[in-house]
Amino acid sequence: MLRFLLVFLCSCGGCQNPATQPQGDGAPEAAVLAAAPLTPEEQKLWESAKEGDEMELAHLANAVGPMGLSERASDPTLRPTALAAMGYTRSLVGLALLGESAQKDPEPLAAAAVASAEMLAAEPRRTWDPEDAIEVRQGCESLKKAAADAARPKAVRDGASRAVKMLADLGC
Repeated sequence: MLRFLLVFLCSCGGCQNPATQPQGDGAPEAAVLAAAPLTPEEQKLWESAKEGDEMELAHLANAVGPMGLSERASDPTLRPTALAAMGYTRSLVGLALLGESAQKDPEPLAAAAVASAEMLAAEPRRTWDPEDAIEVRQGCESLKKAAADAARPKAVRDGASRAVKMLADLGC
């Protein structure tokens, strides 16, 4: 029986399957890096939340989660909704994305990011995943830069500053 299994495994051709072999320099293909297409259910959630209704944003945040929102924020058509919904996740994992957006995005997106960062910062502190420490640190640094950048709109600077103050207990 063992011989049969060894012969089968050695002859299956899996090792020569081109789909399992790295291509080119071993880097992932761009198609692999792109987010999967939205399912019809997800599309409905995103469309409903697009108008900015708090209940719909919260529903989207609950259904997709902070990682899903971060993933979809790379799509320019979904980014405004993802940034607005991030404040309803009750998770600090999206703070790096929000801080980066506050620091670099144009004013409407930066304002949405700062508003979500303030919402997250205002949440009562609960135990959080220590693996989120990197995102929290990156978010805090980006928010501090946005708050200090005179070229950013005043509303973005002020919101970033408030979020940093509220996150002071996390070392922000």
